[in-house]
Amino acid sequence: MSEPADKEALIASLQEQLRQAVYCAAHWTCLYHADANRFQKQNKEIGRLQAERKQLMSNIEKRISDQLRWGTPTGNEVAKELRAIRNDLKAGEPDARQGTQNRNMDT
Repeated sequence: MSEPADKEALIASLQEQLRQAVYCAAHWTCLYHADANRFQKQNKEIGRLQAERKQLMSNIEKRISDQLRWGTPTGNEVAKELRAIRNDLKAGEPDARQGTQNRNMDT
């Protein structure tokens, strides 16, 4: 009589292990999809920021040419500051104004 009880215990144990395996697989699948969604959102945000940066650089270039067009000392000084900001942005500094302030403190 011990044999059917052992089989039932084995079946119950295997069913529990299968439930745990299914739960674990579902858990990791959810984590995978959450990561995939997060990375998709991050990629969209990076694309948006890159487009914004490109537009900013275009606006700065336009402002530089506008300031230089008149050839006034003030315009030349503004163009100089805009070039410094542009160069800071090209170098990848997170805060271009802080880089400009630090440079002005050195001179």
